[in-house]
Amino acid sequence: MQAAIDILTDGRPPRVWSMLVTIFGDLALAEGARLSGPQLAALTEPMGIRPEALRTALHRLRKEGWIASRRDGRTTSHGLTPWGREQSRAAAPRIYSDRAPETLFLIVTEPGSPLPGAAFAITANVALSADPAPDALALSRPPPWMRGRVCPEVPLSAATDVARRFAAVAELPRPTDPLQMAILRVLIVHAWRRIVLRVPDLPDRAFPDGWRGAEGRRLMRVLLDGLPKPPVETLPPVGGGRDDPRPPETALPPQNGESG
Repeated sequence: MQAAIDILTDGRPPRVWSMLVTIFGDLALAEGARLSGPQLAALTEPMGIRPEALRTALHRLRKEGWIASRRDGRTTSHGLTPWGREQSRAAAPRIYSDRAPETLFLIVTEPGSPLPGAAFAITANVALSADPAPDALALSRPPPWMRGRVCPEVPLSAATDVARRFAAVAELPRPTDPLQMAILRVLIVHAWRRIVLRVPDLPDRAFPDGWRGAEGRRLMRVLLDGLPKPPVETLPPVGGGRDDPRPPETALPPQNGESG
């Protein structure tokens, strides 16, 4: 199990706030689902996340309206707010889909005219889209200069790295313990989420040569199919003890639309 964690994190703790968004969005998306402080510590401690960093990230999530916290006996539990649930559900189709869009269209507008909001702008009046628009032209594959703008070098390299890590994890035995399954699952979702939500929602052929997003997507689905989502009530707390004794703060309205 630790070998898989090290492969997926490169031995470095993930960004805590962003990882918690992944954890709640994957394990506790259902209305009414909650995770206790000890459960969150059990999920994040093996990733190298310290308790003080976890508390700070939970505070930020409350402040930005993602979660609400409450006392449940001797512990504090946390759940997505309606707004946080809405954000997670909106992103879920792209994160968990086993395929990219198939259709591709070229959209060209007159100078000064707006491009469709869902299209990916190549220039001020040229865009690519998976959805047709008035006067859009079906496109088999964009020229190299367009594909380079769809996915610059940084996300291109990141997609290659994630595909390599997923392939290495796929060679390891799958855990059967619910907590270990949940940890590995959210690390996989997190790694893929940080790729797919940073590139346009376009067919793979719209990306530059060397794009390994299709491979990463396929391996992500293979790995998750072997790691069914455990119910939150099956995830054990750490030692069964009480967590941070300070009273939870109520959620405030969202401050911004950051998605991690």
